[in-house]
Amino acid sequence: MNSPHPDRRQTLFGLTIAGLGASFAAPTMASPNKIEALPYLVSARLNNAAEMVKASDVALGGWLGNRVTANAKNRLLNIDTAPLLAGFIQKPGSHPWIGEHIGKWLHAATLAWANNGDAALRTKIDAAASQLIAAQENDGYLG
Repeated sequence: MNSPHPDRRQTLFGLTIAGLGASFAAPTMASPNKIEALPYLVSARLNNAAEMVKASDVALGGWLGNRVTANAKNRLLNIDTAPLLAGFIQKPGSHPWIGEHIGKWLHAATLAWANNGDAALRTKIDAAASQLIAAQENDGYLG
């Protein structure tokens, strides 16, 4: 039966479409290129006093410095990076978690190198990073 009055289903459908249209249009109507930060509800009593320094500007001495140096020479420099890169070179790799470890090694090795300037460690970092970059697919997928 064709009625001149919309039934309940048609009314709900029309309201849904109108609501969706308004929700998609609202963000673009306000300010399409500018996102404004909301002000803090409670103002800070102190200004942020933290200052960032380069890792190479930090000199570690004593027991901690000795441990970092020993770790760089005896651990980071001797790690076989092939298994750490295997999951990127031959996807999906042998373990589901293996991909996170090359990043952890690169992070630790880079900080150690910045602190001690070891040329052999820098060479190993560069080689691992180059192999990781070479494993990236054309669409940007890494792993």
